[in-house]
Amino acid sequence: MDVKEFVERSGAIDVLHALSEGEKSFGELKRGLNPATLSKRLKEGISLGLIEQIVRREERSLRPVVVYKLTEKGYEAFEKIKPVMNEYSKIKAEIEQLENEIKKKKERLKKLLDELDF
Repeated sequence: MDVKEFVERSGAIDVLHALSEGEKSFGELKRGLNPATLSKRLKEGISLGLIEQIVRREERSLRPVVVYKLTEKGYEAFEKIKPVMNEYSKIKAEIEQLENEIKKKKERLKKLLDELDF
């Protein structure tokens, strides 16, 4: 897989955009993304050299803290994406709205069929 193929995958642009703002934990990144999809995109981004995983030990925590950040190559990729971010966000919002409408219509259809007396 190359960077172009990565960027075309679901959630990849969202991950790059979030990380362009600075280091983020998995929990911070998963807002709006399926955790399984996010995990895949992070692994792919790391293997492509776009994302770096940092593991820190903190005094007050028994568990290490894991954060992700863009590498220089990751910032370069995001810079190429930036010109289309507004349109990307707009289209993504429209898709979410349409998916919500579809869900409501399916529920309405199910209710109509449930009301049939056989």
